[in-house]
Amino acid sequence: MITAMIVVEAGSAAGWVKELLAEHYIVMPNLIAGLIGGMVKALVFDKARPGEVVTTMIAGGFTANYSGETLGRLTNIPIGLACFIIGMAAMMICQAMLVEFAKRIPFVKSNGKTKAVINVEPGTD
Repeated sequence: MITAMIVVEAGSAAGWVKELLAEHYIVMPNLIAGLIGGMVKALVFDKARPGEVVTTMIAGGFTANYSGETLGRLTNIPIGLACFIIGMAAMMICQAMLVEFAKRIPFVKSNGKTKAVINVEPGTD
């Protein structure tokens, strides 16, 4: 009787997780390929510390999840390989995107601190 209750609970939890993943468009094979790509880059090429490995894996996994299929289709390479490659390059991709966004957002100095300002009248702080 107890075993049956555990199975039912596990089944309902799996359904909840599947709904959450689908809601956020997370494709597990793409995410895993990106996580592995990020781990390989951090451990093999960067010789990173444990904290850096985790952040590189997370960036690789999510960048690959959302852009791996597009790259795979554009270049006619397998989607898993595209996700792995994006996972390896994710930190560079994210940094390049942040630099481009920073170029497009005006910044002002206020009290010695720099902050982003959007929709500000000319001549106001």
